[in-house]
Amino acid sequence: MTSNPSKKVIVRAVILMLFLFISTFSISHADDLDPHYKFSGVKSPDSPYKNTWGAFQTNLFSGSFTYDYKIAVPPGTNGLAPEITLSYNSHSAKGKAGWVGSGWEIPLSYIQRDIEYTRKDTSDDTFDLFLDGAKHDLVYVASENLFHTKVEAYLRVEKKTGAPNETGEYWITQTKDGTEYRFGYNTDSENRVRSSDASVPAYVWRWSLDRIKDSNGNCIYFTYIENQGSVYLDTITYNNDGKRIIQFIREAKPDAYLMIEQGSEVYDAYRLSEIQIKVNGSLARKYKLAYKLNETQNKSLLSSITQYGADGVTALPPVKFEYKVADKGFNEGVNWATPGERRIRKTDGDNDTVIDTFDVNGDGLPDFVEYDGNNYLWNIWFNNKNGFNASNVAWSVPSSPDGGWDIRDVEQYIVGQQSPDTRSAPMDLNNDGYVDFLWSDHTNVMRFKINNGTGFSPTTHSWTLPVAKACVREVIRPDGTNPNVMQDYSDINGDGLPDLVKKENDTSWHIWRNTGSSFVDYGIWPVPHIDAWLEDYTTGDPTELQTGRYDVNGDGLIDIVDAHSTPWKVYLNTGSNFLPSQQWAAAFSYINDTNSSGDVKRDLIDMNGDGLPDIVNPVFGVQSWEVYFNTGKGFTSKMSWPVPAEVPQNGYVNNIEDSQVGREVLDINGDGLADLVRHIDSVSYWRVYSNK
Repeated sequence: MTSNPSKKVIVRAVILMLFLFISTFSISHADDLDPHYKFSGVKSPDSPYKNTWGAFQTNLFSGSFTYDYKIAVPPGTNGLAPEITLSYNSHSAKGKAGWVGSGWEIPLSYIQRDIEYTRKDTSDDTFDLFLDGAKHDLVYVASENLFHTKVEAYLRVEKKTGAPNETGEYWITQTKDGTEYRFGYNTDSENRVRSSDASVPAYVWRWSLDRIKDSNGNCIYFTYIENQGSVYLDTITYNNDGKRIIQFIREAKPDAYLMIEQGSEVYDAYRLSEIQIKVNGSLARKYKLAYKLNETQNKSLLSSITQYGADGVTALPPVKFEYKVADKGFNEGVNWATPGERRIRKTDGDNDTVIDTFDVNGDGLPDFVEYDGNNYLWNIWFNNKNGFNASNVAWSVPSSPDGGWDIRDVEQYIVGQQSPDTRSAPMDLNNDGYVDFLWSDHTNVMRFKINNGTGFSPTTHSWTLPVAKACVREVIRPDGTNPNVMQDYSDINGDGLPDLVKKENDTSWHIWRNTGSSFVDYGIWPVPHIDAWLEDYTTGDPTELQTGRYDVNGDGLIDIVDAHSTPWKVYLNTGSNFLPSQQWAAAFSYINDTNSSGDVKRDLIDMNGDGLPDIVNPVFGVQSWEVYFNTGKGFTSKMSWPVPAEVPQNGYVNNIEDSQVGREVLDINGDGLADLVRHIDSVSYWRVYSNK
């Protein structure tokens, strides 16, 4: 058979990192900072790697840094052979480490189901094609019984039947030159959802590429190993005689932890340790990969690649990769132009929020907002990354039965008579990136005004709620007992829309999913922790959060954290239920520690920007905070987080003075890292200590 000699199939390894530093290149984009490590360079001998440094590139459009390491493979029939490249791209190192380490990956080609955030309902599912490192959204055209790419890529995509797998379904994608890609035909390439919830249908969530055939019938075959929901490339066989085989050898991965991916419970137990290339059953060469763990022990870092000859013993000098430990602590303070009363947050005598700092216009920067109760306005000073604008804009807000709605209206607590329920609050109700304004005052109707980026729309919208009466947040605090949360709005399924969640009884929650136009019943979810409060607090001073909702493993789903005692019990959210508890080692009981003045002595905050909340514990009189980093399955031992000397160490994360927040940790400059912001009475500006 014949083929175009220039034809090559590319199997790419694309890595994405966030902030790297290499001895010959310096990336100045602060928002690309790797939260754990900075890629500091490659060490290799002058020969045989003369082109190693030439493989480094900087994308001037995105600011990403890339590096390619090519695997040499024997030629195939008429030039048809896999091209395997381990690639690094700085924009992916923030997330969970893949099977070639943090930022490194060999992306596989596959078609994947998008469950559209409804794990039990496949009727609304869509499909995505991942081919040679590019993602294509697929759109079904019923008149043709074919799928097209949303952005036309001139691919013919067809879902077919007749495969010898469990469902009988598979996919064929054909390019303009006649090359055919087959997905999910064999049992090992058809990957079913892994679910602990028996009510979830046993759908296929991924169809992996198992064959490439050119227009002359020459083929490349792929096989896979599936383990605990993860899919690993096992072999690539090419030439129709099947005598050229590339084997991918795995080893146990110490930094593995469970995440939910398109409804499937995925535990990446392995990483790539070796690539063996064989011809006619004999070893031609192999590549050995070595790793080390990052400081927080939750990411494998590729440390070297060593090429061996046909005897499996003789080796070339390794190519080594070095990583610089990211700096910890806050930088020295800078002045931050601040208007008005200059408080970070303020509540009035009725416990209503009248000053706050949050993103109003959807640019990722928290703005300064002050409520004008005389004119029912929000006065807003927009954040410009160096301070707040000198002039404000005024947004009209709706009136309430007793005047105007504050930024956040909370009923005054009266022992035995009235709980501190929240009646109004800013919240992005439709996931357009802008906070809307909503209010609900113990009725079955929620009213809201939509933020269009320049103000709130004049139209008042209303949704009838599926409960007899509701607030924005309902708190049960009879006779001075602990202020536990009975009902709240919280994004349960990860679609960015706040859902209505209410305690059903002492063992379950009732959830109504936000569709963007109403709330629909999403079922009663068993909740295994004590009394099933949405948030459970201790009584007295200090008031400590014993149970709360946090995305502790970074998969976009809010989990339950029960910290009544150590170790903590963590119940991971799958999108349709909560898994049985995991035991997380922690240095403290209780999630946070708040005194009667509202000062927060300890809290869960993502300090290193990896998407995982860490335990932060300042100590009175010590100029470094204690931080226990989240590993995705527990917390590290204590690490030091230096704080500039000018910041008084009173033992608080957030400091409240006369119902006014004078110090808080928030991302003030929009770089994805938590900064320390401080108000000082004697000056007309804030002091900002950016995260290193």
